[in-house]
Amino acid sequence: MNKDHNQSTPMIICQSMAKGWIIFATLLCASFTSNHSHAQARSDSKIYSPIDDHLDHYDQLPDLGSSAGKYLSDSDAKKLGLTFIRRSRFSLPYISDPELLIYINELGDRLLKVSDDAGKDYDFHLINNEIINAFAVPGGQIALHTGILTKSESEGELASVIAHEIAHVTQHHIA
Repeated sequence: MNKDHNQSTPMIICQSMAKGWIIFATLLCASFTSNHSHAQARSDSKIYSPIDDHLDHYDQLPDLGSSAGKYLSDSDAKKLGLTFIRRSRFSLPYISDPELLIYINELGDRLLKVSDDAGKDYDFHLINNEIINAFAVPGGQIALHTGILTKSESEGELASVIAHEIAHVTQHHIA
């Protein structure tokens, strides 16, 4: 195998995992919300009119964090997140360096103390990949690529990425 192939393989695996996760999460959300939206559509008596298209419907924007939170209990979210992390360990190069993991988890825990999920149990993981990326899955499972560690110019930059991922979990964003 040549050097270029070895470097591109983790990126291809990460992209495939991300696409698979997005498809899975989309299908999961669709199955949870389809019954609710059909029932609501039957109960709405308003008929759509293209004349209304010019109106500002800011009050009708969806609350992006509400659908998963309504249908996925904290216990189910934790199980889903742990299952995803467990399965992704077969295809992603997770790092097990105790010092790095302690640092990331302590930084994440400091941020959690001032979040909507203060007191909840989160796990922070590292994936050996120089691409600047991170992701969060339900149940407080957050993974950072090592590229974020090596390219962050300060702890504040790193903390902002972790805080962003924590917000995905607190808002129940699963896709």
